[in-house]
Amino acid sequence: MKSGIVYTPRYWADWVVDTYGIADKWINGAVVLDPGCGRGALSEAIIRLAVGKGFKPSGKDLARLHGVDRDETALLAFRKNIDRHYGLKLPGNSLISGDYLLEAPKVAANVILANPPWISFGDLNNEDKSAYKPIFRKSGLTPDPRSLLLGGSRIDLAALFVATALDRDMAKNGEGYFFLPSNLFRGEGAHSAFRRLKLPGGRSFALRELRELEGGESFPGAGTRYCLAFYKADCPQFWPVPWFVALPEGRWREMDAHPVDDPGSPMVPYPAGSRPPRPPRIDVPAGAVPRQGVNCGGASDAFILEEIGTEEHGRIPVVNKRGTRAYLPAEMVYPLMSPSCFIPGREIGKPERWIFLPYSRDGKILSTEMLKDHPDAENWLERHKIHLVGRKGALLGRYAAKGLYWALLGVGPYTFAPWKLAWESYGRDRFVPRLFGSEDGVYWQGNQALHAYIPFSDQKAAEEAFRDFKSPAMEEYLRNLGGASTKSWAQPGRIRRLLNPVT
Repeated sequence: MKSGIVYTPRYWADWVVDTYGIADKWINGAVVLDPGCGRGALSEAIIRLAVGKGFKPSGKDLARLHGVDRDETALLAFRKNIDRHYGLKLPGNSLISGDYLLEAPKVAANVILANPPWISFGDLNNEDKSAYKPIFRKSGLTPDPRSLLLGGSRIDLAALFVATALDRDMAKNGEGYFFLPSNLFRGEGAHSAFRRLKLPGGRSFALRELRELEGGESFPGAGTRYCLAFYKADCPQFWPVPWFVALPEGRWREMDAHPVDDPGSPMVPYPAGSRPPRPPRIDVPAGAVPRQGVNCGGASDAFILEEIGTEEHGRIPVVNKRGTRAYLPAEMVYPLMSPSCFIPGREIGKPERWIFLPYSRDGKILSTEMLKDHPDAENWLERHKIHLVGRKGALLGRYAAKGLYWALLGVGPYTFAPWKLAWESYGRDRFVPRLFGSEDGVYWQGNQALHAYIPFSDQKAAEEAFRDFKSPAMEEYLRNLGGASTKSWAQPGRIRRLLNPVT
């Protein structure tokens, strides 16, 4: 689980303790808990600021500082550091060596101050997945028992730390301060349950304040956007919530924030005192849902083509990125969307790359027997068999076990819809939709997570939706969600919320 650990920089540790008066609360008798304390940067900040105020902690005072971590080496370093710098001995029972989620510290904390691991459930090792799965299910974060096998696998472990702390270890009217990945508040899908969280025992809590930190001092090692969330126990939630954006030199921009839709929807900040923005609504035919492009499962050599030649007798010469040359059935080679298709002010243009899809037009994978009727495709796949069989992923593994090792992700009847309203969904800061139509049976395809699209069978419906997608309100909405230049910029879940299915 090391990949989920992001140590708290001294700047932000001192900042949170000073900004929210946590050292003063401890001096005045508060019990403080740091779940996943690591080397104790947050607790040390409390001691450092308290000592700086002239406070001389006694053994009883230090006994009100509790930390839990499963890294015994980090806990030992924590103890030695407090002794070396402050001449203080942390009581033996103040630090617990163990997994916070599995071993309750048996304290009722007035203040919980934490920087929990930033890692999704799906990225945990198998041992941790097995141990945490029952806790996730009891927490209220995964109301659907299947969700940890589906989209819920993307829920962050930090969310479970927050839910556990608020429900199990916080004293009445206690306060919680958590350094967290921003997508817990901004993202769609898996984290909607976190935002509408109902604690198992019915206890109430409220998000009182949120601060985005990226614009201020750096947080080394953070691979995602991050924030500080302040919760208050045993009180109702009110909107809007104060939302602060860090600026250089310790300054802050003050805003308000509100869910864009239902309580589980992403939160959007807006100028303090103004009305919250409302998402645009776009009519689409029932069943027209956003999809991601075709996913090769890491085997682009077998499916992505850099060059094609002239078709002869249903066969087309192809070259992949490794320079491997062969012939493939022309009916299985499709143009692939590329960045040049989405340059503002330019036409879609000619394809720069292509993709090989061993599927029929109804979206079904070709069987072994069907491939025998296409020896060029069969030979090409056989040349790449070792790589294809070795791909990771449960779904691809199940296909391989059936002998269908050429399976792809993101292919179905929708893949061959005659119209695709597509956009770049990953790493962009502008929204440029394009309408791709099939010509002579040629169906443009999206490239994995880089592209998303809505399939249409009716040209008029596609053109009407395309007109609405070109509205400046679409890009404004996405920018309000704070995902510009990130992988969550315009992913299908974000766009799906805007669609109004019409029967």
